[in-house]
Amino acid sequence: MYQVSHLEGYRKKWGPPTIQSLTPREREILALVAQGKANQDIGEYLGISLRTVKVHLANIFEKLGVNRRTEAVARLSSEWPCREPVAS
Repeated sequence: MYQVSHLEGYRKKWGPPTIQSLTPREREILALVAQGKANQDIGEYLGISLRTVKVHLANIFEKLGVNRRTEAVARLSSEWPCREPVAS
């Protein structure tokens, strides 16, 4: 059975989501992913559980229409090429 994404209506009206469509926390997590941080390290750095990190990443992937961390980071790099990294 076909399952409709909750973002389908958004995409039809506004086009493909961008990095700007992410929440501040999702952008923070994506910046840490771009630095090569593992999920466990991200959770420890932000004081959140590993499960919460994974939920944020799933939301990021869905919003950006990607399937992998590398694809999400590529979107970040293409949309914010001069972005300063988050302090480690």
